[in-house]
Amino acid sequence: MAPKTALLVAEKQAEVAREAVSASAASATAAREAAVASTNNAATAARSAENQGIHAVARLRQEWINELRGRIAQAHALLSNREQASTSPEGADGAADAAADLKYRREANEVVARIELLLNMEEQPAEALMAAIRRLEKAGALSERQAAAREVVTCGQAVLKEEWDRVREELTGVPRKMRPSVSS
Repeated sequence: MAPKTALLVAEKQAEVAREAVSASAASATAAREAAVASTNNAATAARSAENQGIHAVARLRQEWINELRGRIAQAHALLSNREQASTSPEGADGAADAAADLKYRREANEVVARIELLLNMEEQPAEALMAAIRRLEKAGALSERQAAAREVVTCGQAVLKEEWDRVREELTGVPRKMRPSVSS
């Protein structure tokens, strides 16, 4: 091959090699960009899964709050509106009074037990609520029951607020502010 032809072939080979290097560099850049996109997609998928989990927990906690609110209201109505035990003599009315009293006691015990089972008794607001419910159970005179019933509402609101703050913190990631707790 003539030197001039050899030079043209060498230049053509060099041009092809440069194009191959350029194509390889473009391919490497595309591969890096694909890797970055895959990493971003994986991170987005992980955040989405985490958010779904947080929302699922928040929904369950809201259901629990609603259940507790209903039980507190039930206990409030049941315990604050009860009649004093009947003093009628035994007989037809006495038996009916005893049956009604037994039914009331069972219902009251059940609702109070359900509330206690819904609460974390290691938390002060829960302790205060149960103490208020116990005082309402023992209250005799109407004025005493009314005062105890107001305390049940106040303590119940404190527990519900605490739990709502937990839901909000879980959903937003913003920490709860520490509040003074309700004392017994």
